[in-house]
Amino acid sequence: MMRSTERYNYYKLQKKFRFFIDGRICCRCGKKAKWTAHRIANTETNVAIYTWQVIDHNINIVPVCDNTECNSSYNIGFDDNKCKKIYELIKLNMETQINNYVYYAEINKKIGVKN
Repeated sequence: MMRSTERYNYYKLQKKFRFFIDGRICCRCGKKAKWTAHRIANTETNVAIYTWQVIDHNINIVPVCDNTECNSSYNIGFDDNKCKKIYELIKLNMETQINNYVYYAEINKKIGVKN
């Protein structure tokens, strides 16, 4: 699957944020994380259903070591209810981030700070 530059940059930022939060530690076994696992898998079908912004969002990715068992343990793609919950959580998070950005942009404008 080919990634656009915009999507690739978005994914890199989300991955960096996730590694920062979790300290580059595998969330399953505690070893050094080298990969990120997608809770909702990064497939063409899922991208068509949920959009790439949701698939690559930091809530949907989890730092894991190079053990495939750790990676596959986070796959929730087979459970529609879990996918729906993650999707709703990510959408709410994205809306809040947009609202926060607008809010802080307005504050910065009022106090004369450039964004």
